[in-house]
Amino acid sequence: MRFVWAVVALVLATVMIGAGIAQRTIFQGPRSTTAEVSISESAPYLVIDGAVLTANPGSQTLRVLGDGPVFAAYGRTADVQAWLADATYNEVVRTEDGALVTEGVEPEPTVDPSAAPATDAPADDGATTEDTATDQGAEEEAIPGRNPVGSDLWLDEYQQEDLVIAPLQLPADMSVIIASDGTEPAPTTVSVTWPIANSTPGPDPSSSVAAF
Repeated sequence: MRFVWAVVALVLATVMIGAGIAQRTIFQGPRSTTAEVSISESAPYLVIDGAVLTANPGSQTLRVLGDGPVFAAYGRTADVQAWLADATYNEVVRTEDGALVTEGVEPEPTVDPSAAPATDAPADDGATTEDTATDQGAEEEAIPGRNPVGSDLWLDEYQQEDLVIAPLQLPADMSVIIASDGTEPAPTTVSVTWPIANSTPGPDPSSSVAAF
């Protein structure tokens, strides 16, 4: 009789071990989920808001691929927005189906209170209105972009050639800024990865062996 019970225990232990191994291999689901950022138009900066980063639970892994210098940093959302107040940039938003897309953000126009009001009097140097507008446009285009590297507003920053992979664990009030050098367009190959909890509360090989 003991021999029969021993055989039954051996069979049960084998089945439980096989089920435990299957749960950890062929029946185990994905360990992470990744969302690629779809960038429609290029801009010197790309911002990923904390609401996007915390859309899924767990830590975040940021992956940025570019052609040349790649810069990424994070800080308080208010600080990131303040630093970009006078710049054009792309902001990542999450659609209803979970896709990550970008929306262009333009700086709000500012009025200099010290500027003299316009008059109808002709210019003394003989320059035409068209020439003046052309000169002003050339001056605006000649202003270089600001390089975000080393700003005191960032809590941490990453800078590599071609690729940055940054493990993050940011709350909803933090945001990420991505750029090349502030002048060239920001990298357009960007993704965020979150882990997936896929525990298997069924038979476990170690517990089966211990029971046997």
